[in-house]
Order: sequence, then C-alpha cells, then structure tokens
Amino acid sequence: MDPLHGFYHAVINGDKRGMDRYIKTLTQMLIRYLQNQMGATISDAKEVVNHSLAYVCDGILQGQITFGDGFLKYIQLTCKHAYIKHVQELKRTVSLSNVVQDPVVKYDHLDSLLQKEREIILHRCILKFSPENQAFIRFLMDQPGCDPVDISVQFGLKIGNVYTKKSRILKLLGECVKREESR
Repeated sequence: MDPLHGFYHAVINGDKRGMDRYIKTLTQMLIRYLQNQMGATISDAKEVVNHSLAYVCDGILQGQITFGDGFLKYIQLTCKHAYIKHVQELKRTVSLSNVVQDPVVKYDHLDSLLQKEREIILHRCILKFSPENQAFIRFLMDQPGCDPVDISVQFGLKIGNVYTKKSRILKLLGECVKREESR
C-alpha cells in the first residue's frame, strides 16, 4: 500500500502502529519537499511537518479531509503554509526566489482556513478604531458601492470630508492588516 493511502486508512482506523510506520515515510518526504521548495532547514522542516501531520490527522478524524487525488498536494500545501507562518513568527523572511510556485489548485478546506484568518485579522483591526470610525468602516463594508452623498447624509459630513475620511480610514485599516499579517 502506498504511504498516503496507508496513512489515511491508519488514521481512520485508529491503527497507531500503521500511523507510526506511514508517518515516518511521509515525514521524510515532506521534509525534503520543504527543503527543496522553501529552502527550509531540517529542524524547521521537522517541526512544521510534525504540526502539519497532526493537523491533517485531526481533519481526517473530523471528516473534513478525505482521501483523493489531491490528498498529497493538500498535505504539501498545508506544510508550505505552516512553514511560511513559522518563518513569519520567527521574524525571518523567506526569499521568494526559493519558492517554487505551485500550480493553481483549489482546496476548499485550506481556502476556508485562510479566509477565516483574514476575517479575524480584519475584525481585530476594526476594533482598534473609535466607535464612530468603526461604524463608518462597517457602513462602507455593508454598502460597498455606496454613493458619497449617501455617506455624507448617514454620517453628517460634507462631501469633501467623506472622500478624505474614507481615504484615511482605509489607508490606516490597510496598514493595520499588513502589520497583523506579518506577525
């Protein structure tokens, strides 16, 4: 049985011995992947792979991850994302020239996690504004193509002030999001 298929079935069946055997093979394969694709050190790669495989095991047990043609690619992308986050947490940078671009692959589970993370960051940044500015931001988010006249009526501002306030708040919000994402 190939390591991926064996790993998946060992996790589903709670076969600890089988999981240990397949995890060893997958760990070596994923460490090489991170070293080749991301320029990871062995110690960083081991740490990231161990966390990623634990995450994948949880996803399998919860029924969120199923076995299929994209299973290996999903595990690789999970490791890659975890490595980038790991590097960011250590305040190191990954040279973009070392990153080999992956073909576009859609993974609903991974996309969902990334989207939730972005929403949490945005919400945290919005909470840093005054209640008045929070209301302004939420109005802009709820009414994306809203006419500036409607905004001026809603918030009692002159038209010129609407443009200025909108520009300043969106700039500050963007800077906050970038700071939070780089942590």
